[in-house]
Amino acid sequence: MKKNMFKYSIYFIILFTLVCICINTTTRNIVSSLSKIHELKLEIKKDTKTNLEYKKRIENMQTKPSLMEKYAKKDLNVLAEGEVEYQFNDYKKEDEVKQ
Repeated sequence: MKKNMFKYSIYFIILFTLVCICINTTTRNIVSSLSKIHELKLEIKKDTKTNLEYKKRIENMQTKPSLMEKYAKKDLNVLAEGEVEYQFNDYKKEDEVKQ
């Protein structure tokens, strides 16, 4: 009988400790802060990768000036004087959007 009582008291202590931890606002704040830190680290990693790509583009433009025109046309939709831009409708995509 004492052995069962001891066993149940251990279970009760563990359960009580877990409930106290879950209810405690400080613990919840720590867990949410750790989650936010993880999200920010992922965002930093993504932004670092993007920054590296931009640095490569800048270096390419400085070494090959013809690329500047290519990037301007592609990213900024810039047309040289006398150039005409042609746009074609893709009817398959329009039909998919309607459905």
